[in-house]
Amino acid sequence: AKKASMKPTTETNNLQEYYDLLLPIAGNMLKDQSQAEDVVQETLLRWVAKEDKELENPKGYLVRSTINRCLNVIRDQKKFHGQNAIDIAPELLVDHLPQLIENGPDLSNGILRILKRLNPMERAIFILKELFDYSHKEIADLLGITPENSRQILSRAKRHLKADKSRYSVDIAHHQELYQTFVEVC
Repeated sequence: AKKASMKPTTETNNLQEYYDLLLPIAGNMLKDQSQAEDVVQETLLRWVAKEDKELENPKGYLVRSTINRCLNVIRDQKKFHGQNAIDIAPELLVDHLPQLIENGPDLSNGILRILKRLNPMERAIFILKELFDYSHKEIADLLGITPENSRQILSRAKRHLKADKSRYSVDIAHHQELYQTFVEVC
């Protein structure tokens, strides 16, 4: 029987080799082992799903992809942590939802911001589309409007959220109730 080559020949072995290469890079950039593992796993999952893997330098491609993902994480963290809790951009809620649920005041304040700036229809569409990734068709069916109307209202909601102006007063009991419901749904 012929002995197998010591060189990795299967995709699984190559993935382990790439993982071992990329993890220290991500770890050094992020200074957080858990985040580094997540970034490397995401990079490799996207690589496996990629149809055209015929690159001259797959290691170089994967290193660059890992670095770019790390830079995105760092940028998002700076955006997220560089703001007061009341000013957390609702768009960032999606990426940081598990962390925010653990740290209740930040999530609560993000929801309070949505309540102060959006009317009920804008709120519903924004949350369904941006946080739960419903399509405009699904939203339209749920709310009895057209998909075009859903797009228009979402656009208006985003403008209102960017404006640094509260439009509505919020009853604290109502805010707490909505916050609890949101956490349970998540």
